[in-house]
Amino acid sequence: MMIRNAFLEKWMLIFFPLLAADEPTVLLPVAELRATRVSDAGVQLEWSLPAAMAPYVRQFEVCVVEAATGSGDCYLTAAYSLAWGARDPLLACTAYNVSVSWRSVSLRAAEAAEIRVTTLPQSVTDLAADEVGPTLFTATWSLPAASAACVAVYQVYLCTPEGNCLLAAGDVPQSANSRTFDGLLPCARYVVVVEAQAEDGSLSANASLAVRTATQDPGPVQQLLASQSGEDAVLVTWRAPEQASCVAGYSVCGPGAQRCLEVQGATSAQLAGLQPCSVVNVTVYPAAADGQLFEAASALVDIGVPSSVRNLKVASKTSESVRVQWDEPSQNANCARGYSVCHKETLSETARTCDNVTATECSISGLQSATSYDVSVAALGHDGASLKYSVVRATTD
Repeated sequence: MMIRNAFLEKWMLIFFPLLAADEPTVLLPVAELRATRVSDAGVQLEWSLPAAMAPYVRQFEVCVVEAATGSGDCYLTAAYSLAWGARDPLLACTAYNVSVSWRSVSLRAAEAAEIRVTTLPQSVTDLAADEVGPTLFTATWSLPAASAACVAVYQVYLCTPEGNCLLAAGDVPQSANSRTFDGLLPCARYVVVVEAQAEDGSLSANASLAVRTATQDPGPVQQLLASQSGEDAVLVTWRAPEQASCVAGYSVCGPGAQRCLEVQGATSAQLAGLQPCSVVNVTVYPAAADGQLFEAASALVDIGVPSSVRNLKVASKTSESVRVQWDEPSQNANCARGYSVCHKETLSETARTCDNVTATECSISGLQSATSYDVSVAALGHDGASLKYSVVRATTD
């Protein structure tokens, strides 16, 4: 539709005759005619004109004609570009002859410039992921019937969400319409990209699909260690499972259903508020992003083991006895149930003799005179075991 502009028409009636009188004898054709963007239904055309011809341009005539049938249409414009197909879409995978000519102010026609443009195949449709497992899935798609005759193969890629393509599947025959990817990580996000390729090598716009592989139990954590870090606290450390792609965090639990910590971004945790002077069972569960817990690993830790007694010394001695004294342990003294006091002749191979006491001193009698003895003292833990002995040497008179 032409929009009338009375002022412009009046100006053209005055000015164009002046330009027409000065028109060059030879009208040069448009230059640099090119298709800057081609799709499956349209083409963006651009061109230029020799500078000497620009003052004499009245309008451009753009014609797009189907090469095989000769059917097409023309359009008049004053611009130096045209998006063809916006109103009447072109056919996919079809060759078109494009010509652009211009008319001068005196309506003389310049020679037309011509190029051939082939539209692209249509993008695949119905892209989907089937049979999604922890380490594989199959991508399937359809091709619009209008492009079936010109598509030779598909180019299929597996990419990360960041756009890094991990695997080029290569050419997939047009008849296949599917591609299976395997050897993938569980619980991982991928993007499948599919392009239809025509026989001339031109590619359709790509179709993409985000896929997340299924969950797989990664197995328990490794190298689980638990150690006392306070009177009622335990420090727990571990290493992630070897296959940790499904692990979003950890649930670290002590005794009782309510004693669990949720840990993310770390492989250690401290459990506090535990029963002092007790053996604690600590359990660590790898956890998925949706909260699903995987196979657990457990460790026992005694949070009441007394340390060694302090300042063990010989307080007095006779020809047949020795009295030793000591101070209570610096750690977990409240968990000590007494002390184990043992002695043996320093140079003897016989087993040592032990007695349990509750005080921080002990007299050992019935010894031989002028004989060296090794005296060992250890605090007894809440379970009655003695683990950390301190030793002092005494010689009777």
